[in-house]
Amino acid sequence: MTFRKLAFASLIPAALTLIGAPVMAQQTIEYSTETTTYEGTLFTPENSGALDDVGVLIAHDFLGPSENQFSMARNYAAQGATVFVADFYGKDVRPEGPEAATAEAIRVRGAVPELRSAMSAALTELTAQGVEADRTAVIGTSVGGLAALELGCTGAGLGAIVVLWGVLENTVADTAQQISAPVTMLQGDLDPLVPAEARDSIAAEFDAQDVDYDLQVFEGVAHAYTLAFMGTDTSSGFAYDEAATEASLARIDAILQGLWKPNFLPRSLIEAGNACSTTLIGCRTIQGEKYLSVNHC
Repeated sequence: MTFRKLAFASLIPAALTLIGAPVMAQQTIEYSTETTTYEGTLFTPENSGALDDVGVLIAHDFLGPSENQFSMARNYAAQGATVFVADFYGKDVRPEGPEAATAEAIRVRGAVPELRSAMSAALTELTAQGVEADRTAVIGTSVGGLAALELGCTGAGLGAIVVLWGVLENTVADTAQQISAPVTMLQGDLDPLVPAEARDSIAAEFDAQDVDYDLQVFEGVAHAYTLAFMGTDTSSGFAYDEAATEASLARIDAILQGLWKPNFLPRSLIEAGNACSTTLIGCRTIQGEKYLSVNHC
């Protein structure tokens, strides 16, 4: 059972308006499992964009919900997606410093049932905005990558699961078979938290349980490679990598576009008589190509 409380809502168009992009609203929302209250942040666009009707659920890294996730959320909301930055630490748990953050990450890794419940409750908050689960991508970084995978293991009918430099570990045997969404894991080969053995183990589990997944490993890339403030020295195992970041974000963009396009077919395809239905719902233009929204087959 989950419970929801709207903590506050603030419209801040001056801060969240980009040139030619939708204005968005930002809301802080409390939600609860049977044992714990959490605090997430919802970003909703007020105008149309290329990612209309797409949902994005973002699972935070070991530092807890922060600008690391909010900047990503604003980017996708500016393109028309409805985005929810989940919290799976707890409303009042915001670790200060790496040592405290590591302790919290270890705590949730040892409490998988509650982690799954927290992520399920966050998904409920997102779908309450009118977004369909199968048009939603969950994106997780670090321990948030584990949270994304655990949500998939609940049988949630997600559209996609994306793991960025995630913690990859087998937590509950034989539950990966419940993952129905395609999984994309983007990892660095110098990541000390996810050595080759861990990558091989998760791949073997997914193979055995027939999970649709793609594991891409960037050579010479460490943990936290999308965070510019980490610097570029890989000797600690934690470092920014511009090329891997650009490749990863491009991959995510393609995944999100894939969630949007199933209801939208190229106009040329429809006019050629290759569409199963031509009852027009809407029209969008992407990179010069007109896409028409039609009824499902």
